[in-house]
This record gives sequence, structure tokens and C-alpha cells, in this order.
Amino acid sequence: MFRLAEFYLSYAEALNESEPNNTTEILKYLNMVRERAGIPTYGTGAGQIPVPSGQAAMRAAIHQERRVELNCEPFIRFEDMRRLKQMNLVKNKKFYGMNAAGTQNSDDPTNPEAFFVRTPYFTRYLSEKNYWFPIPQAEIDKNPAVKQLPGW
Repeated sequence: MFRLAEFYLSYAEALNESEPNNTTEILKYLNMVRERAGIPTYGTGAGQIPVPSGQAAMRAAIHQERRVELNCEPFIRFEDMRRLKQMNLVKNKKFYGMNAAGTQNSDDPTNPEAFFVRTPYFTRYLSEKNYWFPIPQAEIDKNPAVKQLPGW
């Protein structure tokens, strides 16, 4: 299952890489996502965000839009980070949430029973091997020339 916003953002990203001077077409799809969300679009008019200048700035804007628009979509953020080789941004970092063991409606950080306290619940340990999935052993057995990917 895919979201239309994911298609628009992927298409805008592909256009930026293949035709970086075609900003009109790139902004068309980027702005379609922003308009649906009810936030200011890119452009030169009143109330619009300045258009990113250059391919690198446009790429950063598209990646930011993907990060915001698709943040709760299962596995998409992880795949984007793999694809863009940005795993080092979350390597060995803690993920936070509410105190799931808390039983009191409180945000007092000194109270261990307070629910509304920012609490680490997971630490993601990543390495370079996370950029690839392992090659199944059955495939390696079929062809001895195939070597396992680094780290696996």
C-alpha cells in the first residue's frame, strides 16, 4: 500500500536528480503535498516559502518534506535513511516516549510513577552492515563465487 504523497515526493526527488533545472515541475509535486497539509507552499508570492536555489538545496527540501510527511509510515523512514546512507544520524541513539510503567497522571520527572515523563525506551545499535540485507545462504550455496555482504 502506498500513499499518493510518497509518489509525489519520490517523483519530485527523481526529477531533481535527472532534470535539476526543471524547478517548475519539481515544485508542482512538492507543493501538492504541502497544499494538502494546509501549509505554505514554495514560490515567490505573498505567504509562500522561498524556492530552494540549486539542486542540493532542493534535494534537502525534498528530503525534509519526506521526513515530515511520511514520519509515521512503517519502515519508510528507515528505508530512506538506508537509501541516503544516513544511518550514522541515528546510530547508537536513544528513542524516547512516555513512561509506559507510570501509573500516575503526572509530568514530574522525579516521580517514577509519572506517566508523562520523557523516557528512553529503545536504543538503536547500527553498523555499516545495516545498509544491506544479508544474501541468503541458499543463494551462496548455489554459486560459490557469491560472497556475503560486509558485516553479515
